[in-house]
Amino acid sequence: MTTTIATIEAAAKTYAESRTKLSELVTELNDLMTAAKRSKLGAIKRAVARTAEYHQALFNLVEGNPDLFAKPKSKVLHGVKVGYAKQPGAILIANEEDTLKRLKAMFADDPAALALLIKTTEKPIKDGLGELPADKLKKLGVTVTNDTNKVVIKPVDSEVDKLVEELIQGAVEE
Repeated sequence: MTTTIATIEAAAKTYAESRTKLSELVTELNDLMTAAKRSKLGAIKRAVARTAEYHQALFNLVEGNPDLFAKPKSKVLHGVKVGYAKQPGAILIANEEDTLKRLKAMFADDPAALALLIKTTEKPIKDGLGELPADKLKKLGVTVTNDTNKVVIKPVDSEVDKLVEELIQGAVEE
């Protein structure tokens, strides 16, 4: 049996109709979620404000009483960790070039330490290599893979369709 463009057109029509129905269902779901959010938004905003006030009050109590957290520095009370936590310091390098020179001088006799303290990276840049002609890539021992054509089935529509496409791809991958 020979496949004709009419056969492919019929399959595309069936697919498009199914996508339209799926898109309508997703739009309906989005509308329901928006309505649900809207109905609870006031209560959520009030709860957020109230929780922020309680957080600030708790923060002020802990900050104002560091002696209660000498040892241990923090405690878990009602599922909430309160107290103090050591914060990591930041390493500031005023002049990288000077620091590199000093590191090399200080650890000249210890290459293992230098390897831990100085980052040296040298590797080909794939984007740059992609610009070279095939004959040069071959001489360099570089192979280009996955540069073949692939089947494209892609609607030319909106944001809802992007979500629909993600749902379809998820179903196809399962």
